[in-house]
Amino acid sequence: MTAIGAAQCTLMAITSFNGVMLLCNTHFSYFLDKFLMAVLEGAFIASVLLLLVLAINRFYIFYAIRWIQMGTAKVIFNILVGLSWLVGLFFTVILLTPGNDLRFSLQDYGNVFDPATTVVSTLVLLVSTSALGVAFFFYMATVLVIVQRRFTVKAPASSRIMSGEIRLFVQGVVDFLFAIAMEVFFYFAPPTRAAMIAIEVAFILYNGYLNPVAYVIINRTIERPVERLCKIKECQFTRGLRIETAWGKIY
Repeated sequence: MTAIGAAQCTLMAITSFNGVMLLCNTHFSYFLDKFLMAVLEGAFIASVLLLLVLAINRFYIFYAIRWIQMGTAKVIFNILVGLSWLVGLFFTVILLTPGNDLRFSLQDYGNVFDPATTVVSTLVLLVSTSALGVAFFFYMATVLVIVQRRFTVKAPASSRIMSGEIRLFVQGVVDFLFAIAMEVFFYFAPPTRAAMIAIEVAFILYNGYLNPVAYVIINRTIERPVERLCKIKECQFTRGLRIETAWGKIY
């Protein structure tokens, strides 16, 4: 979905600024540090929730849930996208409140929560990890559907899925794996200068460079092998619903 691209651009812009601040060891005002960290946390939460929406969308497409009409599904996914942004905005507002002492510490090279506001920091961690966990469940279910279809179903041409679906599924999995890696590093990496620089560089490189490169590589190298594995050529959803994604339109 295009919303994922917007969230990733937000993360890239903020982490780029933070990376320069970290590398140059430049001190900024407390409010600016607090504002940037709050926006970063909110954008990260939104992006993780959007990845969950994408995982649900992949499952819907591959499993062919016929009891949900295409028009209804489009409305549902749009609502889920909107709710993801609202949750991210909610956390941004909460983290900006005067009672929440969130700041970027150049001495510790990381995000620092005041001990009195550990409830908020714990909630941020629980929401992000829970969303990734549910997304993992949907991706695994989608993989099982593909495998089951590969070995037990000889579907006619009118009921097969086109290769673009497979590519977007793989790209969604790539984003999901990256989000898990960033979650682990962001919350559990040691508060050292090297670890924080690695996090900043990973955000900048992936969102700005590696994601587009991965798209090209996936298109050229994965399309045919996955097609042969899944024995699918066409899409059964060629009528009606088109869902906009960060990489193009998906049926």
